[in-house]
Amino acid sequence: MVGIHMAEALQVPYFRSFPMPMTRTRSFPHPFATPNHPKGRLYNDMTYVLFDHAVWRAIASRTNSFRRSTLGLPSTTYEKLEVWKIPYLYSFSPHIVPSPLDWLDWIHCTGYWFLDNPQTGWAPDAALKAFIEAPDSRPIVYIGFGSIIVSDPFEIIRVIVESVLLSNVRAIVSQGWSSRLHDKKQQEGANEATKKEAGAKKEGNQEEDILKKYPDTIFSVQSVPHDWLFPKIRAVVHHGGAGTTAAGLRAGRPTIIKPFFADQFFWGERVEEMGLGRCIKQLTVENLSAALRVVSTDENMLRVANQVGHKIRQETGVETAIQCIYRDLELAKARTMSSIQKTAKTNYVTSTSKKDGEDDQDWTLIEDAMSGSISPGSWKPAD
Repeated sequence: MVGIHMAEALQVPYFRSFPMPMTRTRSFPHPFATPNHPKGRLYNDMTYVLFDHAVWRAIASRTNSFRRSTLGLPSTTYEKLEVWKIPYLYSFSPHIVPSPLDWLDWIHCTGYWFLDNPQTGWAPDAALKAFIEAPDSRPIVYIGFGSIIVSDPFEIIRVIVESVLLSNVRAIVSQGWSSRLHDKKQQEGANEATKKEAGAKKEGNQEEDILKKYPDTIFSVQSVPHDWLFPKIRAVVHHGGAGTTAAGLRAGRPTIIKPFFADQFFWGERVEEMGLGRCIKQLTVENLSAALRVVSTDENMLRVANQVGHKIRQETGVETAIQCIYRDLELAKARTMSSIQKTAKTNYVTSTSKKDGEDDQDWTLIEDAMSGSISPGSWKPAD
């Protein structure tokens, strides 16, 4: 959110990049406003208008204060920034989210940006290798929900264990979510620190105890590189973060997503729509075990996932992004200079009629919201 203002202060070209779509379109809703059921092109379009104006409304006052006091720039408005002209470099695969036809020419879907082998000193321990290579016909799945903080980590472990046992699979379980909760508990006030730490330790021991009850079926890890593990297993279960989703799809693995918030619902629905896996909104033994049986036995789903994975592995996302930067460099700088000129001109015209400290931001924002003018031309309902 700050980059655009710093670009104006430096008068340099400005690009934006994100691992999820944030540009207005009628093809699908804003990732933070994914409904339970499709609501149509009009709804999709409006989610971007509302989200952008809500965010600007929340940050406008502090942003303009930062511009004046730190960057030495006059106040601005959302419309004067000409956000719709900013070139975007979206770091996800066009095979997963094809570029909508209503995106402008400087909105690029480049393909994923993978950092291969980031943990160069990492090597699997003997126990993990033995678990993967064990002569067991049951397929192996990975289950991990990243750094999500949950209220009851023991309940999640219980659901996972029971679901795995019911599904005739083996599982490598990453417990990142519960350790984050324990860390949070241990940072509370000094008077409660001892009690909270003891409670976290007890809860942690309960989780380890239930996992260790089935050593031939469940293997617990704190973390493991996805690019190493995913190609060696049958399917992945996770929270639907953009990076984990990309890693699983690149490996050609059927995917189960249990979204918790934000864009995770968007990726979960995308995976299910493409026939690459399942999206389960409620984490229950019934839902998870049913999804595990599907991803571990459906050969057609595995075939489709492998085909998509092959396409993703052929992409050159980083190189494509670099080419797009060179192609749109002058356009990006022109937007920066146009925004500077509009802001300077407006402030010059209004400076003689405004009282000291008065800011026209609120009035401009209301006018913009009513007209929906955040892209070229007036907003119109879907056909």
